[in-house]
Amino acid sequence: MSFGLDDALLGVSLLGALLSIGVLAQSIAFPGSRVWPVPADADRFNASRIFVNRAVTPVIGLSAAAMLALSLIDFGSLGLPTWIHSSAGAALFAAGGSFGWMGFRTLGFEISTGNPGDLQVRGPYRISRNPQYVGAVGVLIGLALLSNSLTVLLAAVPWCLWFCIAPLAEESWLQALLGDPYISYVDKTKRYL
Repeated sequence: MSFGLDDALLGVSLLGALLSIGVLAQSIAFPGSRVWPVPADADRFNASRIFVNRAVTPVIGLSAAAMLALSLIDFGSLGLPTWIHSSAGAALFAAGGSFGWMGFRTLGFEISTGNPGDLQVRGPYRISRNPQYVGAVGVLIGLALLSNSLTVLLAAVPWCLWFCIAPLAEESWLQALLGDPYISYVDKTKRYL
């Protein structure tokens, strides 16, 4: 068995996902020393922001680039009929991208990257507490289907897991930050869809 470019790209993507899941797991297990969401106190906030921006962000970027490259070099390995992978992949990719982008636009860059802000209950946040994460899962599965690639699907699964568990690291932070309005929002709005 030889080790090829597709194996290396899959390894980069999986490593990025596992490191990112590790950061979330640490933040969930030890909320007092969490890295995500970024702590509010000034010293830890700055140290965590530096860590997220200098370490985690490039890992995510490399992982995404690896998945895109895999979608080109491993095209067709999943073996789905063209009409299924093209139509389902395009629909999921477009719907996920649109829903996630609407969520990002509603919150804005600063709040989306972990800065404290006001509770948003408009736009896609009326139907999901995490439209950016729901959208990202749609994009990832859509990319795997569009490329009809088993390797991209394998790379996407742990990232989908990350997007599914990220709210668990954020919800106690949001409750402490936003108080009763957030608790009321949680009671009325689903975590995902």
